[in-house]
Amino acid sequence: MMGADCLRRPVFNVMRFVAVSRTGTSKSRSIEAGSGQEEREELEEIEKRGPLEEDEDEELALLEEDEDEELVLVPVPGRGAVADFSLGGWGCNAEFGGPFSMWATKNTPNILPNDSSKDSLKHLEAETNCWTWWHSKSMWRSYKPRISTTMGHDDVIAILLALHSPEVALLGVSTVHGNASAHNTAHNAARCLEAFGAPAHVRVHPGATKPLLKPAKHDPEIHGADGLGGVLGLPAADSPSVQARFAVHPATHEPIRALDGIASAVRSALGRSEKVTIVSCGPLTNIALWVSVYPELIPGVEAFVFMGGGVGLGNRSAVAEYNILCDPEAAQIVLDVPVRKVMVPINVTHTAIATPAVLTRLLPPAAAKSGVRHTLATLIGFFAGAYDSTFGFSAGPPLHDALTIAYVARPELFALKRFRVDVELGGKHTSGETVVDVWDYGQCDESWGVGGKNCFVAQSVDVDAFFEMFFECVERCETASARGIELPH
Repeated sequence: MMGADCLRRPVFNVMRFVAVSRTGTSKSRSIEAGSGQEEREELEEIEKRGPLEEDEDEELALLEEDEDEELVLVPVPGRGAVADFSLGGWGCNAEFGGPFSMWATKNTPNILPNDSSKDSLKHLEAETNCWTWWHSKSMWRSYKPRISTTMGHDDVIAILLALHSPEVALLGVSTVHGNASAHNTAHNAARCLEAFGAPAHVRVHPGATKPLLKPAKHDPEIHGADGLGGVLGLPAADSPSVQARFAVHPATHEPIRALDGIASAVRSALGRSEKVTIVSCGPLTNIALWVSVYPELIPGVEAFVFMGGGVGLGNRSAVAEYNILCDPEAAQIVLDVPVRKVMVPINVTHTAIATPAVLTRLLPPAAAKSGVRHTLATLIGFFAGAYDSTFGFSAGPPLHDALTIAYVARPELFALKRFRVDVELGGKHTSGETVVDVWDYGQCDESWGVGGKNCFVAQSVDVDAFFEMFFECVERCETASARGIELPH
């Protein structure tokens, strides 16, 4: 937590905002910092203009005519910035460490939490590409997990483990942009819940469709055009049983989106004096938005567990891992939240390889009538080919995201070390890199937020024990009413 003086003046040079109107149109701006008064004057000028720019369209033009139009301003970290500041009359939450959301009418600025500001910010969720598995890449442990996911091949196995690990009580799944379009990731999550026999209360909550600031990325080279390339046997996306897997409001039948779904689960847990673990298997956009909209519910989070990043290693740039690279600003916001965090980097996930021996054990002759095993075999087969051709992984594909659930269920399988972790937001060659302060150059304290050793970083995993857990879950799934899976002809 920063000193009180930081509440009265800006402490960094550039503030970057995403402005979103009720129409769902988003714009980003950078504002040079000077005195607090100068910032306020510039923000007031922006309010007068609204989000209109030279390329305004008819929808944006309507803003000038609507005196009550709300604009959402979501501050995100600038280059090397500490997002803990006060801006004239705008204010901040110093204990939270800086990332917060605020809304403004033409005349009145306000700071979250605020009901109408929360309603407005949900438009940003709908406009940003994020799926959060309450956490799944977001999930919670029984430890009640919530998964937030981009629904690639390894995400499917994460869902399987979450549903059939006795140590885990899955509360829900939210989806986010990433491996495929938000539409596909949401429907793929629903298909997996149906196929693997999820309890009826475990539903899919669509989340953000793009990152906070950057264009959305997809990865068809690895996961196919629909996010689950080559996977056979799952129920059809348009089947009534799959459609029933989406969370909807009983009265209106409108979808219950990720932010509200996570909030409901955490609020319910707090009412029982429990906490939720949020597991993320993709970009952290949903979670960054959620902690901004519902800061009062952060005490109900036991931990954020996420697959992402690397220690001196990348997979979609020389130094950046895909999940973090998709939305580095969101990742930094989550890293600055004063809650325990566990990062499972690719240094570790690259050791959990689905080798030919794993595939042989998965599909022995006795499994001829097991739809679950056939589906998983087609999944691993496609994933193996993609990783071999793209990265030269000849021994098999790494099951990245499944390790998040393995940690939640059986943390004793992992060796962890605690470090300060930040995300490079502006480097020409290093954008999206997770900077792990192994030697404690920052001389950080023991807090979990800004200025502290904010993250446990996995160092290794017992691979043999992980695969034993995987096969145990496959067997439970076979006997626990897996449904809707078609056997090959």
